[in-house]
Amino acid sequence: LCYIKCNMKGLVEKSLNKGEVMSQNKVEVALTPPLGWNSWNCYGATITQDQIAIQAKAMVESGLRDYGFVYINIDDGWQGDRGGPHNAIQGNSKFPDIRELCDYVHGLGLKIGIYSTPWCTSYAGYTGGYNHELDDVKQWTEWGIDLLKYDWEMRNPKEPTLQYVRKMREALNATGKEIVFSLSKNAPISCGHICSKYANIWRTTEDIEDTWESISERFNQGGWEKFAGPGHWNDIDMMVVGYVGWGEQQHPTHLTQDEQITHMTLWCILSSPILLGCDLTRLDDFTMSILTNDEVLSVNQDLLGAPSYRVLKNSETEVWTKSLRDGRKAVGLFNKGDTTRDITIDWPDIGIDQPTQIRDLWRRKNLQKIPASLSVEIKAHGAELFTVS
Repeated sequence: LCYIKCNMKGLVEKSLNKGEVMSQNKVEVALTPPLGWNSWNCYGATITQDQIAIQAKAMVESGLRDYGFVYINIDDGWQGDRGGPHNAIQGNSKFPDIRELCDYVHGLGLKIGIYSTPWCTSYAGYTGGYNHELDDVKQWTEWGIDLLKYDWEMRNPKEPTLQYVRKMREALNATGKEIVFSLSKNAPISCGHICSKYANIWRTTEDIEDTWESISERFNQGGWEKFAGPGHWNDIDMMVVGYVGWGEQQHPTHLTQDEQITHMTLWCILSSPILLGCDLTRLDDFTMSILTNDEVLSVNQDLLGAPSYRVLKNSETEVWTKSLRDGRKAVGLFNKGDTTRDITIDWPDIGIDQPTQIRDLWRRKNLQKIPASLSVEIKAHGAELFTVS
């Protein structure tokens, strides 16, 4: 409907990569889940300005930017003392010139994000933003920041949670610049109405680790679907594919290849932001293959922004589905068990009487015959993703 009202045909392609669309005289952000990179799962609080620049360059040289991965986000660890004309948080000795860094990232055709907290100090012990919302936002605006990750424990659906979120939203609005507002971490569902009213992204889970146990916890999303849609997304945390390390010695992810496919499939069917947490200079062929499957990504980036629903669940298998803008249904089948299993879904369970086409997105091919029901053999901790016309 937004495209019809705007009568701007060319914006469809733009929004797939940028997550933006022009509506009247206003640019609205995150109409599709943001794609990009965040420093925490790679460097932890040891991050430096030079490392951010290196990762931004690698985002372009790897080709990921061409698939819509455009955000380069600085997490906790950049903050120094307050100062400058706005009495705002300045970069510490590891970040001597954040304006220069922002200009460099923008010059690569990317966007840049930053981290803060309403606490006096951050989780890593750096300067926090308590009672300085407008001061800090003015500084970020002058630097050219495009995204804010606002991080603290959200437990209370009333005050002071509402106060913090509202004050920062008002400060961001006052700049006149469109900055994606990302809330972290693990908001309870009782905070859903606050998150969806004020933020573009909000975490619904604990911090992720590169273990199957951590990935399998992400399936517990029932009830959050009613809060999500274009410009407002449930965030099940950053990706743990490739080389990760959290500031310690980096290592290849502990996830198996099947678990990594499940990782990507779940993030796409749930329309979660896909923010990589690995060293982009060390991307292997398998990691690139799962991140650049444009048919899989298109489920995450679908412009309808429809919620996902779980239509089957037992102790070891789950099936999720969501409607797509062109009328198709996306269907994700997941085997959470430790042995290979068959998963069967009847077409009425996903709101279809009789399919005319079934597309296997990971293998990029159509099924040759239309079965009476969809039955798939899936390896332990594995997943499959289809679209059904």
